[in-house]
Amino acid sequence: MKNTMTLAFRRISLAASIVCAAAAITGCANVPGLGSTDSSAAGGSSQGKKLADASCTAPLGTVNIDENTSQSWYSILTSQYQLPSLIPVIRLLVQQSNCFVVVDRNAALNHSMQERQLANAGLLRSNSNYHGNQIVAADYTIEPSVTFSNSNMGGLVGAVSSFVPLPGVGQVASNLNMKEAEASLIMVDNRSSVQLAAATGSAKGFDIGGFATGTIQGKYASLGAYANTPQGKVVLASFIDAYNQLVASVKQYKQQNVQGGLGTGGGLTVQGGDSGSSAQAGGQAQQGAQMSMIDAQRRLNQLGFNVGTPDGSYGPHTRAAIIAFQRSRELPETGRLDASTEQALSH
Repeated sequence: MKNTMTLAFRRISLAASIVCAAAAITGCANVPGLGSTDSSAAGGSSQGKKLADASCTAPLGTVNIDENTSQSWYSILTSQYQLPSLIPVIRLLVQQSNCFVVVDRNAALNHSMQERQLANAGLLRSNSNYHGNQIVAADYTIEPSVTFSNSNMGGLVGAVSSFVPLPGVGQVASNLNMKEAEASLIMVDNRSSVQLAAATGSAKGFDIGGFATGTIQGKYASLGAYANTPQGKVVLASFIDAYNQLVASVKQYKQQNVQGGLGTGGGLTVQGGDSGSSAQAGGQAQQGAQMSMIDAQRRLNQLGFNVGTPDGSYGPHTRAAIIAFQRSRELPETGRLDASTEQALSH
């Protein structure tokens, strides 16, 4: 009996090895290895192997991780692939990198509010130290999503069966599917709701039926199914790739500027879509709209409101000069090149 079981195990192992070797041609080797050590993070330090290459010498701000559970991808992730929430995985990636300080806006916040309710009701001990102005604001939000793609590797089944004429090999190979996941991360500034950065990442892996799943026993226990299932490893690898790309982007972040300020109407004018300030100014708005930012900067310099070298960019010096000019003309100190300001500058 023992010899029969040993032979069966060897046959399955051999079949799995041959299948993976054949599959490597189409991308099996593209999934990053998880290594062989546990992984953790506490504050600005981390222990064990870092999942992502991304790292920062100092945090760029606080961030909340928010997954939209109403989206179809979340249903596929949790129902079809039986994978848990992505939030713990991405939190580990973020904290290990030291690029952001993670704040919780999910269960932990609810617990915090519950403790404060108890404190306000006078039920906590006097030295519990729960009071106002303790909760840290989230500067940014990172929103994850993932797209799945399955393709049946039917052509590989016959090849494996012909090269390995062993009982059970065809059964193993028939369950071979290639799983591909493309992850995306969107980073939004919470104060303005402006999208700051977006990144995608992808990885490919293979699932051989119920055999040779390649579980990593006792390693990355905190990642659960993301370390111990083929589907989880593929999703994890895609998010590692996406996070590396996101950090690389924000390190090179360059603020986007719109003449007149964000959300004040924009430069793509639409008939009948004038902003309130332009509508109130009537014909004066059209007259003022002829002045470009660089012309306004030149005019401000001529009037003694120094903006430096005119370059057409709306920066802090230009804004300060506009405010000073508006104050001198008893105009609303908006700091923007609005219709009334343009009209005053043109005289």
